[in-house]
Amino acid sequence: MIKNLLNIRDVSDKEYEKYFLLMNPEKQQRVERFRFEDGKKRTVAGEMLARKMISGQCKINEEKIVFKTGEKGKPYTKSVNIYFNISHSDELVLCALNENPIGVDIEKIRDINEMVIRHTCNAGELEYVYESGISREESLKRFFEIWTYKEACFKFRGTGIEDFQALDFFKCKRQRENGVINGYVYCIIY
Repeated sequence: MIKNLLNIRDVSDKEYEKYFLLMNPEKQQRVERFRFEDGKKRTVAGEMLARKMISGQCKINEEKIVFKTGEKGKPYTKSVNIYFNISHSDELVLCALNENPIGVDIEKIRDINEMVIRHTCNAGELEYVYESGISREESLKRFFEIWTYKEACFKFRGTGIEDFQALDFFKCKRQRENGVINGYVYCIIY
């Protein structure tokens, strides 16, 4: 498994234009409908990062990589035999490649509604998030560890979001990598 991060602020106008034009027409139209420039840039940067990584790993020209999406939106390519997944939050984009299915999620640590936390976490996870004596910042970091794990699992499966409570952060049966980078939490399931 290999991973890479990209800050959308590091994508030049020239790169944006190049990788936008490499997108299929449906995805270009979707990007054009985004209201905010950062949303457009995140989507183009995600595809740019995936193209560069796949090209480098599989020794294929970036222009020859054709992206498709599964029934529930999971991206794949028929150009080469490799699995990849992309996630973005705020200014960062994360992409990971693997020989087997993979799911990734990244989230900027930020304040979140308590109802979302309670909807996402089961009883054991809530105890971890609200452990006595920890700071609000640590509590939020722990919540996003759980959130990114569950999102990465759904993306690994390619099912779309299902029942958050059905997954248990502490009973993961797959390999995973969790981390915190510059105020962002990420998880990769493979």
